[in-house]
Amino acid sequence: ELHCLRGAQRLLRENPGVVLMLEHSAALVSADGVTARSALYDFCHEAGMKCYRVADQQLLESDFEALDAAGLCDIVCTRKAL
Repeated sequence: ELHCLRGAQRLLRENPGVVLMLEHSAALVSADGVTARSALYDFCHEAGMKCYRVADQQLLESDFEALDAAGLCDIVCTRKAL
């Protein structure tokens, strides 16, 4: 997913209201040849997005440590206030 997002930087930049739903796992990011476990979170954060973990039918705003502790999880990233 990180490789796709990097390729879509113009699209993300030109669409400030975009909402992304992604699968997050720091272990998968680092296994994909990216050195930083926080690379996916960092990418979204640097794009001005907040990350929300999907848990028990709720969206919980999460920093990288919370996402890392959750392990494999679905996240929503957006610049919109949720």
